Amino acid sequence: MNPMDAAVAAVAGRSRVAILLDFDGTLAPLELHPDLSTLPKATAAVLKRLAARALVGIVSGRPLPNIRRMVSIEGLAYAGCHGLNILHRDGTTYDYPLPDGAVETIQALKQKLQRLCRDGAWIEDKGGELTFHYREVPSDLHEYFASEAIAVVQASGLKVGLAHSAIEAKPVVKWHKGAACLKILGHEWGENWSSDDSAVIYAGDDTTDEDAFKSLNDSGLTIRVTSSGNVPTAAQLKVPSIGAVLQVLEAVANHLESE
Repeated sequence: MNPMDAAVAAVAGRSRVAILLDFDGTLAPLELHPDLSTLPKATAAVLKRLAARALVGIVSGRPLPNIRRMVSIEGLAYAGCHGLNILHRDGTTYDYPLPDGAVETIQALKQKLQRLCRDGAWIEDKGGELTFHYREVPSDLHEYFASEAIAVVQASGLKVGLAHSAIEAKPVVKWHKGAACLKILGHEWGENWSSDDSAVIYAGDDTTDEDAFKSLNDSGLTIRVTSSGNVPTAAQLKVPSIGAVLQVLEAVANHLESE
C-alpha cells in the first residue's frame, strides 16, 4: 500500500483524527541556517484545510516562540524544544518541570562550547536545551566538530541528542516528543482516549522523532522522512521527501473533506 492510501486507511471511519508533525525536514526543507527555513505555500494551505477537520500539531526541536512564528497558522497545537514547552489549541500552555539546576548547567555548557564556535559553527540557546550547529562548517571538519561537541556535552552530565549536522544538549528527563504528543492528545481528547475511534498520524525525519513513532505506533500511522532505505526506524512507513509528506497530507485532507 502506498503512503497516501495507508494514511487514508488509518483515518477512515474514525470520529477523531490528529495529524502531528515535525517541522524541519518534514514540512520545510533543511537549510544551512534555521532562520533561512520557510514553510512552502502548498504545505501551509493543506495544514489549514486539515486544521478545519482534525487536530493538527507541530512538534519541533525549535523553541516554542520560533516554531509558532515559522508556521504562523492559528488553530494548531505547538510543541517546542522537543515537547518541553506546549501551546494547546485553546491557548493554555504546559511546561515540563526541569530538574533543579538544569538551566544553570546548560548556561555553563554554553560557555564551554564557545571554543568550538568557529568555521561556521554556532550555538543556539533554547533556554531548557542547547543545540550546537555545525552544518555551515566545511564538510571535512564535520566529524571533528561533532565528536568534540559530544565530548563536552557528555562531560557536563546532560543528554546528547544527534540531529542533522547538530548536537543537542538536553536535560536528563523522561520526556520527549512522544510524551509531548500524548500530552497534546490527552488534553484535547481526554486521558482515556482510545484508538478504537481515534487515529493519529505522525511524521518526522530525525532521531528525535523515533520516540514519537514508538509512542504512537498503536494509534494510527507513523512515517519517517528519509531518502535512505538503510536508516533504521520504528516508524511504520518511510517516505523520501517533504514533497511526499505533502502528498500524504493532501490525501488525508481530501478524504476528510469528502466525509
